[in-house]
Amino acid sequence: MLFRNRVDAGKRLATLLAEKYARVDGVVYALPRGGVPLGLEVAHALDMPLDLIIPRKIGHPGNPEYAICAVTEQGETLCDE
Repeated sequence: MLFRNRVDAGKRLATLLAEKYARVDGVVYALPRGGVPLGLEVAHALDMPLDLIIPRKIGHPGNPEYAICAVTEQGETLCDE
């Protein structure tokens, strides 16, 4: 499936989630930077608050742009084995 941009992706995702989550008391969490426009569309459509998760990337020693793990705001390390 192709999207015009992240806003378009968020609107389409919100449409798919609306039936199940329209009346649920919840929070939409998004990851900066790319996930925020998408999460905002979902939060608006579902009438839920939007909050951000701010992880820090742990880059590979040979290629710092390649993420091998992430660290949460609370210091928890998350790695995909």
